[in-house]
Amino acid sequence: MVTEHRRLKMREYRKAYEMKYPERVKKSKQKWLDNNKEQRLQYTRDYREKNRDKVRAYNHENNKKRIKFKGKTLCIDHNPRSGKCTKCDRTDMLTNMHHTQYDESDPVAHTIELCVPCHNSEHKRLRNIDK
Repeated sequence: MVTEHRRLKMREYRKAYEMKYPERVKKSKQKWLDNNKEQRLQYTRDYREKNRDKVRAYNHENNKKRIKFKGKTLCIDHNPRSGKCTKCDRTDMLTNMHHTQYDESDPVAHTIELCVPCHNSEHKRLRNIDK
């Protein structure tokens, strides 16, 4: 069993190595990621599954003031999101802001909040109307 003192020494050594050889560390990490994609994806899925509330709170807190508008990411003063889909009333998924009409002066105007499945179906519906 590794003692706490030994664990701290190993951590200090690793940090010093990372500071001294950042390119080697970066290349090594990238190589590991490339060779272990499935393992990394599974780890991410498992973490998100076990910590749904934590992930949702983090995403809600950190992504609340950014919206995409005409291919650009804009930061706005307030959070226009409620976390509830206006089409199906789901609250257990992340939501997207969907523009029903574009207004250059106010990017948040004429938007509805949709969960990902409803947002995708809305775009499919709009593509079928255009045909």
